[in-house]
Amino acid sequence: MIKSSGMIVPSNERPEAGVSAREDTVHEEFLSMLQRSYHAIYGCVVTLVPDRNDAEDVMQETVIVLWRKFDEYDRSRPFVQWANGVAYNTARSFLRRENYRRGGVALSDGLLRQLSRVRTSCNELLELRQERLRKCLSLLPEEDRELVLVCYRDEVTIAQIAAERQTSPNALYQKLGRIRQRLFECIDRKMKGTA
Repeated sequence: MIKSSGMIVPSNERPEAGVSAREDTVHEEFLSMLQRSYHAIYGCVVTLVPDRNDAEDVMQETVIVLWRKFDEYDRSRPFVQWANGVAYNTARSFLRRENYRRGGVALSDGLLRQLSRVRTSCNELLELRQERLRKCLSLLPEEDRELVLVCYRDEVTIAQIAAERQTSPNALYQKLGRIRQRLFECIDRKMKGTA
């Protein structure tokens, strides 16, 4: 296994020199999709396999299965849904093996499916709220939007930003608090469908 920007990529599955351009393109497409979906897939695994070391093992196995079955992936469906299905099945198999090995009590398939559905619903709600946040951010005056982006995207302290803007950190915190409240209210209205 090779760890690449937080992702685990099967080293024995990586294309070698001399592969066709199409195979290289498929590999790049897979890596791009995996990179965008990695945290969601890992979240699915951790929901079912809470031990971090076990979850990392299951995630490694999931990535290998995803790569081996990538040619079966239906591109009309979202990659993350397909990958989460593979992760769910891989985690379920792992839990069965571990239960047998340890002689413990296994969670039923129904309970595992329910946990997976709850996780999926939470992800969908989070994605919806993020979409609403982007819309609400775009409605802010440019100066406020820029301040929010600088404070939450860049790795700078409030004290540094305050000094740059020739204001006190306390005044900046108060301004951010008012902007966050406006964003919260905007998101809330959009989630309720009133804006």
